[in-house]
Amino acid sequence: IDAAAIARAALSEPLAAVTHQPLTEALRVLVHQRETLVAAQVQAVNRLRARLREADPATARQLGRIRSKATLTALSRHPNTSPNPHHQALTLAIRLDATDTLTRRQHIHTLEERIRQLLPPAGHALMGIPGIGLIGAATLIAHTGDIGRFPTDAHYATYCGTAPVDASSGRQQRHRLNRWGNRTLNRVIHTAIITQLQQHGPAADYLTRRLGEGKTKPETIRTAKRHLTRHIYRTLKQHPLT
Repeated sequence: IDAAAIARAALSEPLAAVTHQPLTEALRVLVHQRETLVAAQVQAVNRLRARLREADPATARQLGRIRSKATLTALSRHPNTSPNPHHQALTLAIRLDATDTLTRRQHIHTLEERIRQLLPPAGHALMGIPGIGLIGAATLIAHTGDIGRFPTDAHYATYCGTAPVDASSGRQQRHRLNRWGNRTLNRVIHTAIITQLQQHGPAADYLTRRLGEGKTKPETIRTAKRHLTRHIYRTLKQHPLT
C-alpha cells in the first residue's frame, strides 16, 4: 500500500531530485549534538538540586537557580566536613556533577559558536523573525534543506505539520491539530509563536483579533503557525542555499 501511494505521488507531482548538501548536514549534526548536551545538562542540574537539598537544605534554599559559572564552580568545590558517610557520598556526587556540568557548558558554547560561523545568509534572515534565534534558524535550515524542493508554501506547511486539518461540520468551520509532518520543524515554529505571544509580537496581535472573532486560543495558535510557516518559506526562497 505504501509503495503504491509513493508511486501515485511520484506520477502526479514533479519531485525535486535529492541532493547532498554538506552545509545543511553539518548544521544538522551540530544542532543534534547541542540538543543532546542540553538534555544531559538539564538532567544534571535537576540531580544537583535534589542532592543538594538532601545534603544541605539551607544552602539549597539560598542558592536559587543553578546555571551560572560561578555557582557551578562553587558546587564543584562543595565542602565535605561531615563524618557521616551518607553526606560524604552526596558531596562527592555534587562535586562530580558540577564539574561535568561546567565542562558540558563549555562544549555547548563551542557548538553554538561553530553553528554561528556556519550559518548562511538564509539563517541570519530567519533570525530577523521574532521568536527565531540562532538555534531555531539553524534547525530550520538543517531540516528543510533546499527550499526549492517544495513547489509552494502549502507543500512546505504540510511537511512541517503546520497545515491545519479541516474538521468543519455544516456551517461550523473548524480545524484540528495536524499530528503529521516533521515534528522538529513544528516544534521550532510553535516555540516562535509562543515567544511572540509572551513578548507581544505579531502573533499576540493576531491572537487578540481572532479571539474577538470567536475563535479559540488553540485554534488561533495553529492558524498563526501556518502564517509563520508561509513567512519562513518566503524568507528561504529569497535567500537560497545554492
